[in-house]
Amino acid sequence: METYVWVLIGLQVITFWELRRQRRMIKANMEIVRITPMLLEIMALQKQLNDVQNDLKNVQNIETEFKRIIGNL
Repeated sequence: METYVWVLIGLQVITFWELRRQRRMIKANMEIVRITPMLLEIMALQKQLNDVQNDLKNVQNIETEFKRIIGNL
């Protein structure tokens, strides 16, 4: 009978730790769901920044070419 009680206690402990682990996983998943829209927004802003940097390089190239043409006159 005593062994049976210890087995039941052991199962309860295992169940407790498993539920605790699952709760931590659920919290982590909720955090991922909360952060994902922010990450998508950051990625969109990075693309916009990259586009602006490319535009700036194009303008600088045009400016350099313009100065070269003016210098040759």
